[in-house]
Order: sequence, then C-alpha cells, then structure tokens
Amino acid sequence: MQRPQTITVRDAARRMSCTLKYVYDLVYAGKLQARKSGREWRIPLAAVQAKVRQRESRA
Repeated sequence: MQRPQTITVRDAARRMSCTLKYVYDLVYAGKLQARKSGREWRIPLAAVQAKVRQRESRA
C-alpha cells in the first residue's frame, strides 16, 4: 500500500496562496490534517487540495 503524497507547510502555503502562519494555525486547530516528521510538519496533498476547493467555493 502506497503512502499518500505529502508536502511541507511552505509548499502548502504556496498552493493555498496564504501565509505560513495561517497554515500552522489550521494545523494546530485541527482544521488541516498534518503529521510531524522530525522537525517539520508534513501535510497530505489531498488535504491541501480539498482546502483550496473549499475556499474557492466560498468565494
């Protein structure tokens, strides 16, 4: 079974067109799935894509 593709917080912020702080706020609030790998957080690409679609649907 293949692990889901993950990206860094910096890449997630770039894809979501937002700040690093906003991504960290979402992670710590439990609104964006993530896991800590060593010193950095890894976020599933699918979770970021879903959040982008959610934000676009509100606009």
